[in-house]
Amino acid sequence: MAGRRKRGRPRRGEGPALDDIDVLLAREFQQRPAFYDRNHPQYRNRDYLEGMWIDMAESVGQNVAIVKNRMVQLRNRYNLEKRRVEMLQDQYNDPSITSQWPMYNYLTYLGDHIKARRSFTKEVIVRPKSAPFSNSSDTDGCDEANPYPP
Repeated sequence: MAGRRKRGRPRRGEGPALDDIDVLLAREFQQRPAFYDRNHPQYRNRDYLEGMWIDMAESVGQNVAIVKNRMVQLRNRYNLEKRRVEMLQDQYNDPSITSQWPMYNYLTYLGDHIKARRSFTKEVIVRPKSAPFSNSSDTDGCDEANPYPP
């Protein structure tokens, strides 16, 4: 354990700091649209993508598993920041609001390729308190098309 340094400035030959690697990863990822562009012909080709991961890992000097994991983290954080920025822009009606996360601007190319998920919170159907829970065909004013009384 004496050979491992945990804090301070890296020594000569130790490689770039993690933040530098993040920037390199973002740029390398951007050069490989097969990872994120659904219209790319190799988008779902696992063999092709695995080769791209290997090339990308070699170009940044890291292990493939580390590169994949870090890119997933960066992409997820970007998605979170993008949603947060959009929410704040809508809330304050101010399109100039941006993210304070330093990597945000390096990953903005992903914004056009992120498919928004359907929001279930906006589609919640509120059942009236007096509404019955059964679809009985009694003469309670309900029919099968509308199980709630008028």
